[in-house]
Amino acid sequence: EDVEDEFDILGLLASRGIVEPVDYEEMWQGMPEFEQEDKTEIKSIKINFATQEDIDRFSELIGQNITEKTRSIWYPEQEISSYVKVRFTDE
Repeated sequence: EDVEDEFDILGLLASRGIVEPVDYEEMWQGMPEFEQEDKTEIKSIKINFATQEDIDRFSELIGQNITEKTRSIWYPEQEISSYVKVRFTDE
């Protein structure tokens, strides 16, 4: 028995008549292909600063706030999306 089949809960429930079987191949017919836009950087560099004043001047120069917690930035500044709070539901 295939390991993947052991975890087919919906298939198991359908085989016992508990839920209706679903033909996913048919369900997805006509749906558009998913296209993931590549949002990775083309270049990443490490910048070292000798003083806090240097950090402040650089921050002002690029127009972005750099704090103690800043680990990386995008230039020009990008809106960073977070999908942690996104939920997908059936209609």
